[in-house]
Amino acid sequence: MNAFSWNIELCRYVKAAKYEKTIELFQQMQRECRTPNEFTFVPVLNVCASLLLQALKEARCVDEQIIQGGCESDVFVATQALWTCMPNVGAWRMHGEHSRRCPPAMWYLGM
Repeated sequence: MNAFSWNIELCRYVKAAKYEKTIELFQQMQRECRTPNEFTFVPVLNVCASLLLQALKEARCVDEQIIQGGCESDVFVATQALWTCMPNVGAWRMHGEHSRRCPPAMWYLGM
């Protein structure tokens, strides 16, 4: 298969919202030593963005459940939330709240 064919297949998976399949196909392309081009990266980056948004939405729901359940002051929950969400949007709010309750030495316990 040439790059054009790979790109067509990648786009078909993206259109069908088969994000995991898109990533698998991209990895297969690389295993077969096919060189991605600018048309390859567009659908793959699209998938990465979609998966990230889905994960962020889920993380926000979990964060709401943690607060509703009164678990936000638990050292282990706070530490795991800190390490899980630090790179994401909104994590600084969590860091500010939890860093006062959770000494840095305890952060390693949640890893």
